[in-house]
Amino acid sequence: MAAMLARMQSLDVNEIAKLYDDFYVLVPIYAVMVPILQKVYQGASSESSKGWKPIILAYNVIMSVFSACCAIGMAYILFVKFNGQIKGPDCSAFARDPLYDWIVYFFYMSKYVEFADTFFLIIKGKPVSWLHYFHHIGAAIDMGVLWKSGAEPTWIFVLFNGTVHTVMYAYYGAALMGKRLKGKNLITIMQIVQFLSGMGIFYTYPDIPCFASNSQLMFIYYYTNIYVGIVLLFFLNFYVQSYLRPQRKAPGKSE
Repeated sequence: MAAMLARMQSLDVNEIAKLYDDFYVLVPIYAVMVPILQKVYQGASSESSKGWKPIILAYNVIMSVFSACCAIGMAYILFVKFNGQIKGPDCSAFARDPLYDWIVYFFYMSKYVEFADTFFLIIKGKPVSWLHYFHHIGAAIDMGVLWKSGAEPTWIFVLFNGTVHTVMYAYYGAALMGKRLKGKNLITIMQIVQFLSGMGIFYTYPDIPCFASNSQLMFIYYYTNIYVGIVLLFFLNFYVQSYLRPQRKAPGKSE
């Protein structure tokens, strides 16, 4: 830990400052507006939000298709354009690809669009968990610094997260249409697997000289691992509480 802190202190602050993006201002606005909206819509229910159903359905469909396009596009770049070659000596090779930059930018923008997830929960009278709140705040910042830096490992975030969100938004879209689908816990499992596998792939990037010598990339390395590590713990706790712990039986009900 001491060695890691020493390495973090050696990073060039001026270089890290270049990762700033004007859209970051939306993050504190989101952070403040969530508790305010919870007060405004206190007592709301699924019944009272029925008028929003077509909008929420369209949102889920659009986000599922968008996520699929980003994941497929990133897979094409990774496996076709770069023949699956990662962690090479040129840390900016991916960033110079126009399609890569285009996909990463719009995937970054989608993290702000996903703030709507929280609004839809609130107007339906559902609680906003710390997992949900922290996850949305951190994801926007993480994708922002990844895009600004042109970091090669951004492909991990886009490919894995895009795949999970394709399934997740499709599932919730189907649920809105009255489809009773089983396997909701599999979405949480997919989330956990994406974090574990993503962190595993990301772990050795500092072994590349051009990565380790770049203050921006090393800052992203530390930030992403801390953020994803916390979110992973949230998801593991959620899975245990929701699917592994025995649920209390309602009075008068038998097995």
